[in-house]
Amino acid sequence: MPDTLLARLDSAESAQSYRLAYRAAQAEHDQLSRMRQEHYASERNNVFRLLLETSKLRSELLKENLVLGNKQVTALSKTYLVDLYR
Repeated sequence: MPDTLLARLDSAESAQSYRLAYRAAQAEHDQLSRMRQEHYASERNNVFRLLLETSKLRSELLKENLVLGNKQVTALSKTYLVDLYR
């Protein structure tokens, strides 16, 4: 806030209303910034939780395939290896 200018115009009615409006806008900005940070943290935690759950499901599916005798799930195909090499 331009305090030096407002200090010179302190007696002006508009300076006081400007000060109040500026503080209200600053408080609103601070509140929105906190809400944004909380939202991002929540979203990041949700994505991480989803990643963990899908990893567990993938692991269980792989184990179940091995129990049922499907060994192809652990074999690497030539196409896959060529793709990795690219």
